[in-house]
Amino acid sequence: MDTELPYKDVYNVGDYLILKLSCGDIFEGDYNSGGQNRIDLANTKQHNNPNRKLGGIYSFYRSEIESIHKLKSKVTEKPPAQVKDPEEENKIKLVEEEYERLKRMCKDYVYLEKADSRYYEAVGKLSEAETIGVAALGMDDKRTAVVKLLAVCTWKHVYLFDMINFKQRYFYPELKEVFESEYTCKVIHQAGPLVDILYRNYKVFTQNIFDTQVVDLLIEKNKKKKILSNMRNLSECLTEYLNLPSSMLKNALETTCKQWIERPLSDQRRLYAAQLVSYLIVLKEQMNKILFSDVYEAISNVHNYYYDLDCYEFSRKVNSMKVTKDIDKLIPVLNNITLQNGDNTSESSGSAEENHNRVDK
Repeated sequence: MDTELPYKDVYNVGDYLILKLSCGDIFEGDYNSGGQNRIDLANTKQHNNPNRKLGGIYSFYRSEIESIHKLKSKVTEKPPAQVKDPEEENKIKLVEEEYERLKRMCKDYVYLEKADSRYYEAVGKLSEAETIGVAALGMDDKRTAVVKLLAVCTWKHVYLFDMINFKQRYFYPELKEVFESEYTCKVIHQAGPLVDILYRNYKVFTQNIFDTQVVDLLIEKNKKKKILSNMRNLSECLTEYLNLPSSMLKNALETTCKQWIERPLSDQRRLYAAQLVSYLIVLKEQMNKILFSDVYEAISNVHNYYYDLDCYEFSRKVNSMKVTKDIDKLIPVLNNITLQNGDNTSESSGSAEENHNRVDK
């Protein structure tokens, strides 16, 4: 465990906790009470059993708990002065409302098997979105692979396109247009193989890609001055950047290619597919905060500068466009990360023509 302090001294009644047990199961609920080595949760739920709300109070003991994650509380009126929070390392970097929204979104997927009115409604919403998450499932490791299930999400909706029932080797033009749009950012984990297969087998030139696996390598190399020895999977990235429990996507990631191909696709596997795409956009947002940390820090510093002015100085500064020495000191010289559109940070970004030329070589 992260701490040997009595649980009753660490958590307050009402704190929303997510417990990962040594067996890999995940439970979550409101902290009700506890002791030296015991946590009692109310309104308890078991992860991957979203419809099963456990009744009464459930107790968990230190010997069976592998890790404890606490959701961030609501934003206060003004952020307090930056003081080292002893619990910060255990906090999930999502507020409770956002965490609950993502879980609901996973359950409220739309399953599409043909190009009917629901398909056109889905593609319409995808084409209007600034950012979408994408996961292709059921592909083998061959270059001739065919996409069997395509999971795509916006900030609010998840769509599962059952490509087995769509015409083979063919993307409907509306869906193809979404992938080729340079205005819609596609967030994909390990995008390289998918981009290659979409071009070679479907003639889809995917543009404007944010590859979370590549960005993870970039961030780690800049932080530690050396590359990771192994690429992280999606679950490991969610743990690294959002502090989510490492086994949250365990069942989804362990689903085999053969199981993704089985039809009818069970409700449980549909849920797994939705989980693999629902967290991509918030992961991208968190990565962007790190990539542009100097930018966000400068903005925060300048805002705090105005906040701390007295009324006379505030009025004087507001009516002046001069960059004073005080402001100058708050603006850093940026590091080596090029300040371009953050949505284009990927080894696979580029125009359709560039992707075409790269693949042909």
